[in-house]
Amino acid sequence: MSDLIGLRALYAQTAHLYEQAVVPAFGPLANDLARWVLRCAAAHRRATLHDPFDALDEALPVNELHTELGTLTALDLGTGTGLLARALSPALGRVIGLDVSPDMLRVAQRAAPGNVRLLAADLHHLPFRRGAAQLIVSSFGLNASTPKKAFRAIARVLRPGQGVLAFQEWAAEDDVRATIDRTLQAYAPPDIPGLDEALRNFLDAPSPWNEQLQFSEDFYQMLKETGFDLVWAREAHFVTVHLPSIDALLNYRFAWPMRRFTLEAMAPQARAAFLSDVRARLAAFANADGSVDWAPSLFRVFATM
Repeated sequence: MSDLIGLRALYAQTAHLYEQAVVPAFGPLANDLARWVLRCAAAHRRATLHDPFDALDEALPVNELHTELGTLTALDLGTGTGLLARALSPALGRVIGLDVSPDMLRVAQRAAPGNVRLLAADLHHLPFRRGAAQLIVSSFGLNASTPKKAFRAIARVLRPGQGVLAFQEWAAEDDVRATIDRTLQAYAPPDIPGLDEALRNFLDAPSPWNEQLQFSEDFYQMLKETGFDLVWAREAHFVTVHLPSIDALLNYRFAWPMRRFTLEAMAPQARAAFLSDVRARLAAFANADGSVDWAPSLFRVFATM
């Protein structure tokens, strides 16, 4: 069972920084996922989808898929500030974004288009009748869940014979993120006062998602066990995110409270030394103009009922 109190504490500390610091990194990942999901969903409805990872019709703009998908309502699980919901909305009739964090949903509401509805809910207990949904999606919104319980809840809500689940999650840690975290650990003080008890307990708890879903085959097996018919899963570098500077990359990583509070707990001299060191290490990944091209390893999954 996921720790809802800890999750809410995590995002209460992140929501106010999300659009400014996290969206430059997560936005391209969500937008690319939306394009893939919509083209796969359209091909599935035409009965022409043989493999979601084969070449799809890239020539057709996303907004033109509205003629094929405009009657669909999608559920976006772990919507956060609504990045994926907004990217999907031009092609769909309605998107319902669900999240456990009221702080993230308040940020999402500011930019939500008219056909995006936001709802506070736990994805383990989706508040919809059996078979109500044809399309359920997520972009990094499932990894705090208990996976088998979450997939069973999703399978219950999807419409048999028509339902589609499509999502992306993190795979192996890339060198860019690992460099930041290893360097931070070398400078971390013994006490980090910004972390409250709920957040400490959440960060220290084991992760059923990461323990049980380590390879593409794990996704395939668990989804088949929870009632899905056809399942495709792949680990790859699907997207390269272009960030204007090393500092933009650091802003994204330090939007998350454990790293941010660790940095804030350092003495000024130690903080300056860390920032100098980590920027020097990240220079190995930078382009000649100082920008950074980041291509994280991701799992993408497409499954049908």
